[in-house]
Amino acid sequence: MILKSPPKLTRSQSYGLVFGIFAIIYGGCCAPGLLWQDSGFIQYRVLHHDVNGFFGLALAHPLYYWVAFVVQAIPIGNSLFRINLISAVAGALAVANVFLLVRLWVGKSVPALLAAITLGLSHTFWRHACIAETYTLWAMLFTLELVLLCEHVKTKKIIYLYALAGVNGLAISVHMFGCLSAVCLLGYGFSLCLKQQLNIRKISLTLLIWAIGTLPYSFLIIQGMIKSHDISGTLVSVAFGDRWQDDVLNASVTWRVVRENILYMVLNCPTFNIGLILVGLCGVLKKQKDRAMVMLLWAMGLLFLLFAWRYTVADRYAFFIPFYCVMAVFLGLGLNDLLAKTRNPWLVRFVLAFSLCPVVIYGMTPKILHRWGINLGTRQDIPYRDDLEYFLKPWKAGYVGAERFSKEVFEQLDEGAVLFADPTTVAPLVLYQECHNIRSDVHVVSSVIHTFGAPDFSEASLDKILETRPVYVVSARPGYSPSFLQENYQLCQNGHVFQVIPLR
Repeated sequence: MILKSPPKLTRSQSYGLVFGIFAIIYGGCCAPGLLWQDSGFIQYRVLHHDVNGFFGLALAHPLYYWVAFVVQAIPIGNSLFRINLISAVAGALAVANVFLLVRLWVGKSVPALLAAITLGLSHTFWRHACIAETYTLWAMLFTLELVLLCEHVKTKKIIYLYALAGVNGLAISVHMFGCLSAVCLLGYGFSLCLKQQLNIRKISLTLLIWAIGTLPYSFLIIQGMIKSHDISGTLVSVAFGDRWQDDVLNASVTWRVVRENILYMVLNCPTFNIGLILVGLCGVLKKQKDRAMVMLLWAMGLLFLLFAWRYTVADRYAFFIPFYCVMAVFLGLGLNDLLAKTRNPWLVRFVLAFSLCPVVIYGMTPKILHRWGINLGTRQDIPYRDDLEYFLKPWKAGYVGAERFSKEVFEQLDEGAVLFADPTTVAPLVLYQECHNIRSDVHVVSSVIHTFGAPDFSEASLDKILETRPVYVVSARPGYSPSFLQENYQLCQNGHVFQVIPLR
């Protein structure tokens, strides 16, 4: 009996297999419920049907929320898990898109598979595919842009350019990252005009399709201008949000920032495979074939890197995700160049084995750093959140720290209490109270959101509140509670929170 070799998978079958594998990985690693900080605010906004947000239009991300509203109708798990699951499915599609892009480019599955695994198991991307965030949905659209761009460069069919314009418009409606790739695509369109490959009709239709894609975001911008009667103020909100103008426009970089940026990138490809990126970068520049695609990828990668490199927000590590998407492509191209020069079968085995090493590294790193007494410089005072474990292990399956914290806080608070929470903890507290319909006598307040009917919490009103109600704060650390509390009141720890006691 002669054994037949298994049939080769078609392009669509390979795409579906890669998507299915990473959908299972991300879905299995997905956080089951409540989350801290920005992810908690996303969950709050979805459950409150808030498209505008509360940090300015730059952080509105309207298309993400429209998608989330629709996903809420799907009967899978609880409402919070469904929000987290959006990131998992979108992340799996982004990884599959990277696979498809490299396979379309070089016509081989092994380099495409390595590119997909590299992005899929990179720390920052994997972590954001397991929690409620907007980045993987944007990455899904961005990688689809690259696939469409590759097809247009190869075939010159106008349909791909139209689709590319529409997808970029949708990407902008998810995240302002889309504007950076739009700049590069605009340059590509200009080069097509110089070559007389586009006429006025095609240009007009392309711009119209792009504008339609941006409608979820454009509507919010126009609505903001009408309501505020302040066009310039609205545009500033679009570009910088409420408080991030200095961060966005920052042009200086300290050695500390440089060191952290390098560590971020090494963490996302912590194996010898990282050298393949340089091979791919150099290799494509030596080839005349697909020159437009090569230059656009170079431009996008450099633009995204420069933006993230000098950005100064605390969570800037997430802003490297577009750069990682592009570098994963170059890494796959680097392997393709090496395979063209050597047919040693051990090369493929080594690089594929190395591509799986990050799983072990992410699992071991928190224990090693604990043993060495090294921390991440984060606040370290949130119950049930070991920051080394929480931030360095990308998977979040079974993590219920935010829910456990919220449950115990409400069990500890006195009747009629007012609790001031910082931005890290307020969303899980408010959502836990609302989702479980408990402790209606307790009001949670913060600088961002609060429970329904909460009193005004300020220096002028606090003494009057204390006459009739006990007052607590989640954190006694400066910067995480109002400064007037630190100066004029005693904060006495009571379980997970601190009771506010007048000094006089």
